[in-house]
Amino acid sequence: MKNSILKDNTLLDLGFKKIILDLPNAFKRAVETRNWEALDQDAFKVCGKDGLIYKELKRFHEFTQVEHLINIRQGPGDEDGIWHDDGSRYLAFSLSLNFSPQEIAGGELFLRKKGDKNKIVTLSPLPYGEMIVFLTGQYNFEHKVGAVTAGERINLAGWCS
Repeated sequence: MKNSILKDNTLLDLGFKKIILDLPNAFKRAVETRNWEALDQDAFKVCGKDGLIYKELKRFHEFTQVEHLINIRQGPGDEDGIWHDDGSRYLAFSLSLNFSPQEIAGGELFLRKKGDKNKIVTLSPLPYGEMIVFLTGQYNFEHKVGAVTAGERINLAGWCS
């Protein structure tokens, strides 16, 4: 484990922390217009070294880069994700881009210490601009996303290495 570069030891207790971000207006416009290319370009900016997400994640842990992807899941017909730990990465994040999370059924983020089937944290889809920062493989935590059974779940997901 890399505890010497973990800056917020409270993460070790639950494995996650929720924070609220004041996202650029361009993010909202891109989601509203479903302009995924523009959203991806904006995500590169906020995940880059001078970006909002990069700076927020630096409060929790040392790392050299942030990678991201746009994750859109719809129900019915979606499938459960699988438990995984993101390998050698330190932190991961899930930023909600959902304007009406109450209209989403399923789509929960599940977190646990690796292999611990008895203590699972379940986080329902969050409102727009709320982000879950969580520990991954280097700290023996794993996660998965449950199937979306109704509605649409839009998140910017990423990890630090």
